[in-house]
Amino acid sequence: SWNQPSNFFSSVLSIDRSKMALCNASGGVLANDAIMRRHVRWTGDIDGVVINNDTDVYSGRCDDGVWWAAPSCRNDLTKCVPFIGAGAWGVEHAMQKFAAHNMPAAVGVPASWSGIPTVRRERVEGRQPPDWRRCSSGE
Repeated sequence: SWNQPSNFFSSVLSIDRSKMALCNASGGVLANDAIMRRHVRWTGDIDGVVINNDTDVYSGRCDDGVWWAAPSCRNDLTKCVPFIGAGAWGVEHAMQKFAAHNMPAAVGVPASWSGIPTVRRERVEGRQPPDWRRCSSGE
């Protein structure tokens, strides 16, 4: 169904977790208090963060330890389209869009730069976009 974008992408669960950083990794985007506070302030997605009661520090809510899931697929990670981000701005920007526009996506961060191409190939394997030039010419 077109209403289930996850049908057209590899599952979050098929991506090699050993190539992904843990959400609570020190210095990681999803463990950044300022970024997570902005996420809540700009989207209202308080369920997308975990607030440490002792320190009042915000971090991304990653129920499986690796993937932050948008509200629209948070209850079923298999319905999320994987988004692999590598920089703070890209991850923060994506999380805000996914939450604000009700997009079923999960955000993960690679453990290393060398792991990005491998993960990306796995994600898009066998899914080539149509050649729109041929479609518009009537072929």
